[in-house]
Amino acid sequence: APAPHLVDFIRFEREMYAGFHRWMAGIIHEIAPEIPVHAKIMCENELWTTPTLYSVDVEDFADLSDYNGNDASFWPLAPQNCCKWGNSTTEWPLCEIAFDHQRSAAEKPIFNTENHLIRDREKGYIPGSFVYTALWQQAVHGQSLTTLWAWERAYDNGASDFNGLILERPDCLNAWAHCALDLNRLADRLAPIQNQEPTVLLLYSLSSRAWNDGIDESYGCYRALTGLGQSIGVVVEKTLAEYARTGKRVRPLKDARAIVLPSVGHLPDEAR
Repeated sequence: APAPHLVDFIRFEREMYAGFHRWMAGIIHEIAPEIPVHAKIMCENELWTTPTLYSVDVEDFADLSDYNGNDASFWPLAPQNCCKWGNSTTEWPLCEIAFDHQRSAAEKPIFNTENHLIRDREKGYIPGSFVYTALWQQAVHGQSLTTLWAWERAYDNGASDFNGLILERPDCLNAWAHCALDLNRLADRLAPIQNQEPTVLLLYSLSSRAWNDGIDESYGCYRALTGLGQSIGVVVEKTLAEYARTGKRVRPLKDARAIVLPSVGHLPDEAR
């Protein structure tokens, strides 16, 4: 579809999808107002240009949820993909940029309820140090609670997705337990890092993504900024438009000193 029509449809799709979850959350709150609700979203996929994964709006879900619900992946790359976004052996930007976006959208705890650290049916060796590092980095970027996928053993000779996961890997289990203890022990040191206001923002421009996916540029900028030790956030077009209308610098603009525009070629007038 022509990009202007595509942007319009994506906005419609996002409003409908978030609206359905807001309706479900409302039913729960009618029955038990005191129960917090959230919906887990695959928000790391917002950078990809596929019709189904375009439908998630991080800001809308942050608004309707009491927690920032998440379903992010942080796993070793297959050898053929190791150099696509630099000399990295993991897809850590996919997970961490999602967390930083959620923290930018709402100052709420991130609950990753389907934390994929090991691929389904993985046959290769996964060092325990990888599991420890992944959990630690997720906490640094705002994760407050998580459940790993999946606590199952498989006895079906590779037929199901549950083959090769953490319960079959003693070294990974040990690392998971060790990291859980360290995260609890050092919670008072980690909380101030999680609660920092972003100082540098990446612009996620839906209008630009409809014309050009910009994924390589976005990841390149993100990797560079994390290497500089900045507290990174993500700002979207409607937040900039609201700032233009009101002059109020709300999160994540409050303490931001710079906005980086990776492959941004199209913006609504008020956002520009």
